[in-house]
Amino acid sequence: MVQPNLILNNSNLEKVVGSVMHLSNCVKSLSILVPSDETSRCSEFKKKQLYHSLLGDNNDITKLKASDIASNFLQFSSGSIESHLGVINVRDIGCHFEHLKDGDEVSVLDLHRDEPTTSNHKRRWCSECPSSVHNKPDFKAGVINPFSCWRRGHSSAKLGFLHISEISAFGNDISIQLKSIYTSKELQANSYSESREINIEVGEKIPGNATSMVCVVILNTDRTKETNRTSEIKGILRSQLLVSRHLDVNSVNSNDQTKTGKNKVPEFVEDLLNKLHNKWKYGGPSSDSKGIIGFALVNNGNRYVESSTFKNILENFAFTNKIWYGSYNLGELALNVKDHLNISHLTLSENSSALCIILDPLIDLGGISVE
Repeated sequence: MVQPNLILNNSNLEKVVGSVMHLSNCVKSLSILVPSDETSRCSEFKKKQLYHSLLGDNNDITKLKASDIASNFLQFSSGSIESHLGVINVRDIGCHFEHLKDGDEVSVLDLHRDEPTTSNHKRRWCSECPSSVHNKPDFKAGVINPFSCWRRGHSSAKLGFLHISEISAFGNDISIQLKSIYTSKELQANSYSESREINIEVGEKIPGNATSMVCVVILNTDRTKETNRTSEIKGILRSQLLVSRHLDVNSVNSNDQTKTGKNKVPEFVEDLLNKLHNKWKYGGPSSDSKGIIGFALVNNGNRYVESSTFKNILENFAFTNKIWYGSYNLGELALNVKDHLNISHLTLSENSSALCIILDPLIDLGGISVE
């Protein structure tokens, strides 16, 4: 239970989570228009798909699936990208699912729904993929987005983003503030058309920022803030070598001596993780979004986040949701990871740390044809 004297800035928490969901809506609408992969084949696919969508002739899959036409397309579609997801083989979009076998006739449409296996249970191709040991981030090796397919790879760097916020604890107070959001110019323009209340910058100077969907939360647990008026007066007197008979310095109880807020940081972080996970899982860019698929703690000398209480929160969240969790010192990160996350000794000061949350970058290919 939250203590009565603890100030949890829930309104700001909702605003920060809301800004992430705003990005989700923008990605969802933009993914219908722009290619997610940098290859010319993906661009051609997107052009054909948009063309047929405008004609209204790509939504009738009943007749297609009732014949052998789809199977023939899947066998011989290599090198030829059509607009309909039911006649494109998953290999043509760079699928690297570990259970995909030679000779499998799996369409891109199958990636968006249950697919029966030989053991008579339903297999969710794209839902199971993040759980593969081959698809895990590795900040030391320079890997944030380990996927290379059209649905999660985002090599075109048009649909991803870097969302940066900051949690500060001082006295009784915990607050979170949105610091900045970096995206591609396409996603920025789409966001501006949706809402002008959220400021988004084009991240041209941040390499790779639009190839994944990441929230970086800077943790300042050692920040102090004196708000007690008596403390301010006491400071003035000391600076002028003065004393006052009417001021009992021993009775001063300034907020910087109160550790209630700092002790509640784990609870606040847990609340943030749960909110982001649930919101993205049920409101992400794809109907099959997995929520948070991994996160890493990057530390720059912050002893507080090394405590068992704080670590247990992160480890339990990762275990409960069966997702990847890593812990690094700032100096261990590969240079491209630092650039990607906009983390350095300048942006992540000494005695602070950062929680790098990787949201599922899964998008639906096809818009109305998937539904």
